[in-house]
Amino acid sequence: MIDFGFFRTFREPCHIAQLEELWSHLHDVATFASSQRGLLKYHLDLQLKSINNSHTDVLKYDAIEDIRYWVETQRNST
Repeated sequence: MIDFGFFRTFREPCHIAQLEELWSHLHDVATFASSQRGLLKYHLDLQLKSINNSHTDVLKYDAIEDIRYWVETQRNST
């Protein structure tokens, strides 16, 4: 880019500059945060995401009984 005060001229046309790796790297390559966002860590996460209404942040009423909790009766001492 060449700066002539108020007006700026570019060395390459826009459609060619957009194909360069510097420009398209942000859109083509997934970041660490975006790749981790799609992974479900536990089976319970899959169940909660399938019954949660994200628009109202309320669980479906009939699906609450389908979730079973397992409580460990003995603590592991380390």
